[in-house]
Amino acid sequence: MHNFILLKRVCAFAIDVFILNTLVFLLAKGIESILGISTKVNLIINPFLFPNIDFSFITFTIFCIIVIINWVLLPSSPIQGTVGMAIFRLKMMERYTSARISIQKSFIRYIMSCISFAILGIGFLIALFSENQLTLHDRVAKTKVI
Repeated sequence: MHNFILLKRVCAFAIDVFILNTLVFLLAKGIESILGISTKVNLIINPFLFPNIDFSFITFTIFCIIVIINWVLLPSSPIQGTVGMAIFRLKMMERYTSARISIQKSFIRYIMSCISFAILGIGFLIALFSENQLTLHDRVAKTKVI
């Protein structure tokens, strides 16, 4: 059972990343066609002229919005998790009270998950050796996923 929950978490994350990449690509391509700009990043950008918008800025902005919605807002909503977590019927909650987490706690958890990833995934691997399956970001934010 222990490893099954971890497997579900990994699969949910893979689905989230797939959805993120698909949405960013589709939205960026749609904005590109509406604005009539190229996907090639301009080497010399004139920020005062509308046609010379840096596409990478648009893509980055879309990426940030989707990340905030999926990894910060949704976990603190009644869904209590990301889209991938909802598909696997996983819920993120307060570790001690099992209540829905706040936006602040969700944000802290997201920042810590980025740090966990940045340190070669060690923050995620902790869950493999933890009886209660807590990652580094779960421990810091005082959350759990069930």
